[in-house]
Amino acid sequence: MLQRNHVYLKEHLDVEKILDELYQREVFSLSEKERCTGKQGLSAQSDELLCILPRKGRKGYDIFLQILDKVQPYIKDQLEGKDSSDSHTASAPEKQPLDQVERLKMEIENLRMEAAQLEKSYVQLQSSHEQLKTSHEQLEKENEMLREQLHTKNQGAAGSDRGGIPDSRMDPGSQLQLDAARANIDWCHVNTDGQLVNSRPATQDRHSGRLRKYEGTCATTSIPLPPSPSTVTPAPCTPQYWETHSRVGVVSEGWGCLVLEVGVVEESQVDSKMYVYLQRRSWCVGVWSCGTHRGSLCTSVWQQGEKGKCYSNTMFDTLGKQATLHYGVVLDVGRGRLAFIDLDREVVSAKVDVEWRESLLPVFSAGHPDLYTVNMKVISGPDITMTDTKKSLIFDALN
Repeated sequence: MLQRNHVYLKEHLDVEKILDELYQREVFSLSEKERCTGKQGLSAQSDELLCILPRKGRKGYDIFLQILDKVQPYIKDQLEGKDSSDSHTASAPEKQPLDQVERLKMEIENLRMEAAQLEKSYVQLQSSHEQLKTSHEQLEKENEMLREQLHTKNQGAAGSDRGGIPDSRMDPGSQLQLDAARANIDWCHVNTDGQLVNSRPATQDRHSGRLRKYEGTCATTSIPLPPSPSTVTPAPCTPQYWETHSRVGVVSEGWGCLVLEVGVVEESQVDSKMYVYLQRRSWCVGVWSCGTHRGSLCTSVWQQGEKGKCYSNTMFDTLGKQATLHYGVVLDVGRGRLAFIDLDREVVSAKVDVEWRESLLPVFSAGHPDLYTVNMKVISGPDITMTDTKKSLIFDALN
């Protein structure tokens, strides 16, 4: 009987009411009821109900008929084959459309409620997004303001002390210059002001002396190691200090990409890899679009391929943002001491003791110009503005 009327039942059954009755009368279990209601659409739900019902035997079928007699008597008449003269059958043409209309109304109402809830959620998310954006911009302004205040404080503390490095332990005559002739012009160049810029030069002179792998440049002169202890009259070896001021602009937000790096490498290794931190016998401080702290450019020190602590919020990795980053390098080849100073945070980021094997070469590089613009200036020798804060940091680096 169910099989012969399968299509008719699928089209006309009031699934919700019948399922409730079947469950209440213990014909269907809760899981069977949920299997039916879990289907998409009334037709699929009816189909599932009609698949389960035959397994309930004659008793289940009789209860099903009783339910139909209560809920949809004209369907029961259809199953029992009563003719159109029967009072129930006579009402079926009126009852069937009414049931379908009611079900459609319920579905429409449910859809309206879901749409209203989705719209409410969307408005809430939009509001949260605006709040986060405002907070982010405010934090960025405060960070930039603090950075500028700190830089102004350092300049002010220097007073008129611009004639050299007053600490007698430092070498006031050591002045580094970026080597324009060795710059890898596929990635960068040294402009007429002596600054490293991460873009190709207007004219490209590809002579044999240029760096090929390393995407940056180095100093014009290397730093020799001191004479061996066996030398009768060893030459004095004083510590050296230089710093970089790099104007950075965000062109496109990156992920795990180099922004800039400053370091030293043993001279024979300088052109062995594309970045300093990848080279053997190298030490550097680098700025990256951090893969851990998303939305932030971070600072870290690398020692022979090993990454040190990650200092987040060096600047926000947000389109159009700019900042000037300041780093110092302290080198005492006589004692085998090297240190990197984050001048903006006023901390010694790392200090290491190394037994060097050959002369050292200061190196400098900047990331891809499609992601970040970098304009790096090297300050050394008498051009350094030596403040009390810098003296204290250098003293800490050397001790």
